[in-house]
Amino acid sequence: MNRHSIPLGKIFGIPIGLDYSWFVIFALLTWMLADSYYPDEFKHWSPLLYWLMGVVTAIMLFVSVADSPRLGRGWRGPVRTKDEAGC
Repeated sequence: MNRHSIPLGKIFGIPIGLDYSWFVIFALLTWMLADSYYPDEFKHWSPLLYWLMGVVTAIMLFVSVADSPRLGRGWRGPVRTKDEAGC
């Protein structure tokens, strides 16, 4: 984890952190969804619901892509070579 991130914890022994740029991207994505996408697609929703769904959608996006390659390798475990496997 680099020094420009807020440590959040560990998953499978892999440190997870939140980079400071995430806040800017989170704000822009939330604003874009709440101000433009959701009002066009769901005209009967209240403005508060547009913003709430924008926040929820942005959080789900970031959680779904958060260090997924590193987490996948950590979950799978170390890779064994042919020599180690006895082939």
